[in-house]
Amino acid sequence: MASDYLAYDVTSFSTFTKGLEDFEWGYNRDKEKLPQINFGCYHAFRTGLPLFYVTYPGSIVDKSHMPYIMSYNNELDINNVIFILANAFHSTKNIFWLYDNKIKYILPIYLAHRSIKNIIDQVRDGITSIRYRCTDGVFAKTISDRFYGVKTNIYLYYSTELLESSRLDLF
Repeated sequence: MASDYLAYDVTSFSTFTKGLEDFEWGYNRDKEKLPQINFGCYHAFRTGLPLFYVTYPGSIVDKSHMPYIMSYNNELDINNVIFILANAFHSTKNIFWLYDNKIKYILPIYLAHRSIKNIIDQVRDGITSIRYRCTDGVFAKTISDRFYGVKTNIYLYYSTELLESSRLDLF
């Protein structure tokens, strides 16, 4: 495959039409009370042009579809990549699947997750040390630990500018 960044996105289409096989009731992102079909598409990030798409029944949630779409990677010559996954693909099962298949990934973390709260509590007081400064007002620290049972690097960032902006919004 040509050297480009790829994006995989999922969207759904709802319909009033009756009798279409893949239009099913399920979680509806748009909160419409209609059956839907899901549409997953790889596209070139720079051009936005589609490279590959697949439709699947509207009752299937994104996170359960991830291993299925990843099965196309060999056919599409998608290899030696790092997948940046949205929260829709966040599940313990998917993390284990990616790890077992030696697929590199970046996944946002939930600040409400107990393990993440514990990690933040461990670094909270020292993160604004000059040692962790990246740029003006931004500090970062890497934590190597097991997360969801998988050896993981967790990158925590702290921004004094965002903190101040949030504080001003509160008032």
